[in-house]
Amino acid sequence: MFCTVNIKNQEYNCFYKTNEKKDLPPLVILHGWGVDSSIFDNIINELNYYVIVIDFIGFGKSDQPKVAFSLEDYVNQI
Repeated sequence: MFCTVNIKNQEYNCFYKTNEKKDLPPLVILHGWGVDSSIFDNIINELNYYVIVIDFIGFGKSDQPKVAFSLEDYVNQI
């Protein structure tokens, strides 16, 4: 699934996935630097939460920016 985020006056497509357990408490999992959300593929269905994992802009299936992003930009994405 994709959502659109606006960072630095530019729209980007942000990839995210869930385990569809919407009746459970939510848990957002963020990947580290140099990897993407796929590192959580083996565990998201095992957790007793409604899990949401994203690919930060520039990682995984999310758009690749043509400008440098700061940590503040990534915070704004969330």
